Amino acid sequence: GQLSPLPLDERLTASTADPEEAVARRLTQQRLVAAIAHLTEDQRQVLLLRFVEGLDNETVARMLGKSIGAVKALQHRALAALRRILEQDRGP
Repeated sequence: GQLSPLPLDERLTASTADPEEAVARRLTQQRLVAAIAHLTEDQRQVLLLRFVEGLDNETVARMLGKSIGAVKALQHRALAALRRILEQDRGP
């Protein structure tokens, strides 16, 4: 039979033999997931479609019924928000 695909978090940690590195990756992933939860639904959708699905701005705009400019603005604001959240999380 076919092997069932591993969940994303297991794929990320399965790619390394170093347990310490695997833990660090897992923590980074958890921080990112928590930060993404703070974004608006539109921002999350744009990031998912652009960076996970690999779609271009035009396709994302068409799928979401938004202009290309709106998609670019949502992406910019989402990435800025993630940066701000992750920097706050890390502390001084």
